[in-house]
Amino acid sequence: MATTEANYDRQISIQDITRLLNNMAFAEDVLDMDLFQSCWTSEQPIELDLTGHLSRYEKQHIASKDLADMVQRALSGFEGTQHALSNFMIDFNPSDENQAVARAYVTAYHYLQRDSTARETKAIMRGLWNVRVRKNLSLGKWEAIGIKVDRFVPIEGDETLYDEAKARHDQGKGRAVVS
Repeated sequence: MATTEANYDRQISIQDITRLLNNMAFAEDVLDMDLFQSCWTSEQPIELDLTGHLSRYEKQHIASKDLADMVQRALSGFEGTQHALSNFMIDFNPSDENQAVARAYVTAYHYLQRDSTARETKAIMRGLWNVRVRKNLSLGKWEAIGIKVDRFVPIEGDETLYDEAKARHDQGKGRAVVS
């Protein structure tokens, strides 16, 4: 009986963690910053490592609110984005079932129309999200506590779009944030 219950709990945790990562990706695309921020722990700084994707960034520890602000600034300047996740792998800490590393392939499409000549421009990133998660026992939910983003291949399209999108956001030209 104990083994069956443990297996059931493990399967529920796998579903909850998979949904957590999907919520992160969905929130980025629809700019739902409340949903995005709710995916992350607020009890400690988030470990953010983008060095395997955009080498100009350094590994840092950042509050969940600041991470949501950073994502909003980075993505709202695009006309649209789509972060599609696949091939989820979840490895639980053998000494603590309330901690795990969730990995998923990500294909992130970023679209920006640059000027009045209707020249379409895109940047597509293909890589891997490595998300450290833990179960917040007091809230009864899984939360992300860190993420490392690694890119497998060069960005398809124009990598300078990321900076252009931030500039558009700063000029008030970005998409509206849901929350």
